[in-house]
Amino acid sequence: MPKRQLEMMIGQGMEDDLREATPCPPPNQQLDATDSPPVPPDGRREERSRQRAKRVRLSKERSARHGIHQGPAPLGYARVSSPTTSGRRSPGQLIPDDVYAPIVREIFTRYAAGGWSHIRLVAWLNSDPHIPPPPHKVEWTCATIQALLRNPLYCGLVRYNHQPEGRYERAAAGSVFVAPGRHPALIDRVTFDRVAERRVAAFTRPGYQRHADSLGVGLFVCTSCGGPMTPSHQEPGMFYRCSWYQRRKGTRSGGHTAMGYAGAIADEALLREVRRLRGAAWTPQALGCLEGNDQREQTGDGRRALATMRDRLTDHTELMNLTDKDPTPVQVATSRERVAETGGRLRTPEAEHPPAGPQAIRIGALRALHGRLTATEMSTRIDTFLTWGDDVGLRALVLDLVASARIIERLPERQPKWLRAEVTWTPDVQVLLDTGLLQLAPPPPPPEQSARAERHREAQRRYSARRRQARTPHAPPV
Repeated sequence: MPKRQLEMMIGQGMEDDLREATPCPPPNQQLDATDSPPVPPDGRREERSRQRAKRVRLSKERSARHGIHQGPAPLGYARVSSPTTSGRRSPGQLIPDDVYAPIVREIFTRYAAGGWSHIRLVAWLNSDPHIPPPPHKVEWTCATIQALLRNPLYCGLVRYNHQPEGRYERAAAGSVFVAPGRHPALIDRVTFDRVAERRVAAFTRPGYQRHADSLGVGLFVCTSCGGPMTPSHQEPGMFYRCSWYQRRKGTRSGGHTAMGYAGAIADEALLREVRRLRGAAWTPQALGCLEGNDQREQTGDGRRALATMRDRLTDHTELMNLTDKDPTPVQVATSRERVAETGGRLRTPEAEHPPAGPQAIRIGALRALHGRLTATEMSTRIDTFLTWGDDVGLRALVLDLVASARIIERLPERQPKWLRAEVTWTPDVQVLLDTGLLQLAPPPPPPEQSARAERHREAQRRYSARRRQARTPHAPPV
């Protein structure tokens, strides 16, 4: 393409972007020569980005449910696109790669047969001169083998939402699904299941040593980016560190400001918040509040069911419109039956979707939970678990009460010796708190800091700042 034509195309694209970002003035309003066109605020642009991200996520999820793999072609496949008459770019079809497909089949065959571990497979792949390394990598690694062996794509399935990501929009936790794929399978389902059994047996064999789950594993989230805090056992003791920061993704612009913290201190802060739970008497006023909440939740469930049926009808209509060829009479008849069935359900939602059950079921479960929590004081139960060293029972108690937690206060800021946690309770516990059947005691005050230690830390900060300024002469003075 000539250089002049390329420059014109780039300039036209920039003008289009500017025209889209700048709203046009009303017909009865004239702009002066010195006035510049108004620019929408950043909040409006961010809202457009959020809406666009939601549309893209839903579209990709619909494609995955129809068996179309999302993302780059995995190892052993190549992606090809076929031309269409509608002008739309067709989704790329996965076909077996001539170079890596036989290697992938051999890896699955050897591991399923037994006697081959990840380390032995890596040694074989890197030592054979006829086997090339994976694309964009220098050599085969255990991480590559592990990701390959647990991917159901190779047996003809499409898995989606198993790692939800996204800055503006992401799938809810636990929304992972597996659908039949449109691509050819490299191995059969029996081989894949055999590999899965061998992988589970390898990590549960007798004598296999692994660290026990700490109290806050799966509960602590990063204060800066919201990512999960995972335990790290490389230092003396256990530390919680942000997994998204370690993988260099999931953080917002502006840097990652939250740091890790010692596991023992974080678990102590979590138990300190759980100890604040206090029981209250079961009163008729609280029972009336619970019945009102149940009625509102049932109304919300009915609305969500109607929205789901409308989305399914829209997806079916879009799928029929995206078909390149004319539908057959059988497909037309099937489509009409499905539209009529969905329309009938939308017109009579009460007949098709009766209430889930009497309110007494949920109120009975909440009353049973209230009885368990108020039978013994929470501090006494926690002290009993700690005295007997029952870590499993203590973690089960915390998981029944807490949905997530994050650290909101550190003393001192670097290498803290004391932490304060903010807890998000489970839905049932939060309902009991909202209705007054459970109460929270006042939070304990932080420990007093030594004035001498604080002066020493301030001197350390000034010294570090002077050292940084000496390394960067153009930095502003401290």
